[in-house]
Amino acid sequence: MTQAAFASISGYSERVVSYYCSGERRMSPEAMFTASSILKVPMDQFYEWIKL
Repeated sequence: MTQAAFASISGYSERVVSYYCSGERRMSPEAMFTASSILKVPMDQFYEWIKL
């Protein structure tokens, strides 16, 4: 899915989607829920897990 298509479906602007994809901004829990619903992936896929 393109960023433009995701923006259109999600209601977020293309600029905000670009920021999320590039890591310039962190997604809120609400944004992660929206993305996980649209992309049909678990929310934990949006995290980078680091072992301590």
